[in-house]
Amino acid sequence: MKQDSLSKNDIILLFDSSMNFQDVNKIIKEKKPRIITFDYESHIIFEEKNICHEISDIYISKNDLDIMQEKSYLFAYWFDESKISDLVQYGGINIGELFYFDFYHQLVPIFKNFFIIMKLFEVNKNSSFITSALLFDTVSCFTNSVIEIRSNEINSKICYDAIKIPFKIGNFSHSFSIPYNYLQHLTKIFEKLFKLLLLKHHKSKNGNTVLFIDFTTKKYNVLFNMLDKFLVNVVKFDRIVPAVWNFESYSIIKKSNCLIENYSTLIDKSLKNSIEQGRNLLKNKTNLLWQQNDFFESFFSLDDKSFWTIIKPILVKLYEKKSNEAIQEIELTKKLFKKYKFNSILIWTETHVNHLIAIKLAKKENIPIHFIQHGFPADSDEAIPYMKFGRGNTYYSDNFLVWGNVIKQYVSRLGFSENKVKVLGNPYFDSIFFNKNNNMVTNKNFILVAASSPTNDSFHDMTVESMKKYLESIKKICEVSSRMEKDLVIKLHPQPNELDITDFVKNINPKITVLKSGDISPLIESCDVFIVMDISTTILEAQIHEKPVIAFRTRDHLGVSEFIKSNSCISTTVDDFESLFTRVLTDEKFKQEVIERGTKFYKNYLSNPGTASKNVLHFLENTDNKS
Repeated sequence: MKQDSLSKNDIILLFDSSMNFQDVNKIIKEKKPRIITFDYESHIIFEEKNICHEISDIYISKNDLDIMQEKSYLFAYWFDESKISDLVQYGGINIGELFYFDFYHQLVPIFKNFFIIMKLFEVNKNSSFITSALLFDTVSCFTNSVIEIRSNEINSKICYDAIKIPFKIGNFSHSFSIPYNYLQHLTKIFEKLFKLLLLKHHKSKNGNTVLFIDFTTKKYNVLFNMLDKFLVNVVKFDRIVPAVWNFESYSIIKKSNCLIENYSTLIDKSLKNSIEQGRNLLKNKTNLLWQQNDFFESFFSLDDKSFWTIIKPILVKLYEKKSNEAIQEIELTKKLFKKYKFNSILIWTETHVNHLIAIKLAKKENIPIHFIQHGFPADSDEAIPYMKFGRGNTYYSDNFLVWGNVIKQYVSRLGFSENKVKVLGNPYFDSIFFNKNNNMVTNKNFILVAASSPTNDSFHDMTVESMKKYLESIKKICEVSSRMEKDLVIKLHPQPNELDITDFVKNINPKITVLKSGDISPLIESCDVFIVMDISTTILEAQIHEKPVIAFRTRDHLGVSEFIKSNSCISTTVDDFESLFTRVLTDEKFKQEVIERGTKFYKNYLSNPGTASKNVLHFLENTDNKS
């Protein structure tokens, strides 16, 4: 770095968590720059050192966050533009669409920084800037008076390119990340191990043939265990997690009599050749795609200022990696559709690559697509744009199989035809009702927290204020529970980029248990009080088990969900938590009232409790081949 290039009097240091404080400490002492931090971690560094600084979020308003959110949805659909759409097509499938959600997650933090720096530059045009390598290209869009401080390591990993694998030794639960390509190799080993064993036991039935895509064997064990009672031939096609990976899952699949299809069952020399040819064909198109510089410069711009040079390396890397994988998945799925005459397909998302491929092929063959509700949605008016973008209802599917009438009414507000919404219940909860009715678990008198940190799903989540609010909530829970001498267990969300708060929590009370992996269901069954951050399906699970639920409101931008409107649980903020928590623990009448309201809510929210699997299979059994 050439320090003498800092010629102007007003020097601004833009600091983010990719930078090392020691690298800039000398500059801070000598040049005394204005310091602006760009994330929560960097803000804390300067706060703890008692160094005066600004938080970059002060340059944007709530309205700006809304504008960024709306614009990012448009940018994520770059592949839909007519000027380049032919170049991203393969076999009638838009390759760009297959990973639009992955790209969105990469786009959000980059676009937020671009927007902030644009606003910052409006009032600091005559300043010189010192930046990290991550911010250098962005600042360079606005001025040449900028120098870069390189850190030893810059994280350029593609979002969600690694999968968390949980493991448990005794009472010790942990997880480790494994690159997605390594996971694929492991999956192929499991597929080969169980291939012959499963084929040996299969018996065909005279009934509808239905394709199940990525339905976890254990999670939907009740549904699979009931398959032998229905005239439905299920073909299970798993591309995320193998259908069989241990003896328990093998036993479930064996009893179900479903057919397992995967890479190992479908691949042969001819298919390998098709994959190679497809990759070569798309490679030629991709070379032409990146030559469309004028289009990309214009498309990725705001107020006539382009940020294409910033986002280009991300998009190119992501597209070329994902498109290479996509060709294999397309050819595998095409062979699958040739092998069977499907009467319908069952999916639980319209954002994942394998589901989208199957959807496109099913549309060509006029095969009905059934979308089964996967989780508890943000069912407020404010959340509708995100629900539509994230396809939390459905975009392509012919039928939406929902948990109950509450969601049916919400889906109609999203624009989905009411007559295509089928109220069948939640098959996953069937096992929960079974365990509850059999009184298998007794309370163990501990407090359970389902933690879920802010993510880059939303610009509102990415503010320092949002992270502060979340950590203040966690801190308050830990402090109050410790003071009241209550055992506290915090279960982290399994999302790939979940913030690890272990050290933060242990500094408050080392006796608090933080679990990074494992199934939360047994913990919910056993706890005395259940605390959740914002919206989660676990709320319903806790209410089924007659647990009093306390919900922290940390994401106001999502609006007020139905479970809050209905008063089904205790809604709280940091200021109110201690008094409400104390009342739940000491006032038995109040506690029972909360439990009763929760019971009323889930009974209204969930149809066919304990028999949802039966209803879903009955529906599939009687669905013809007409969409």
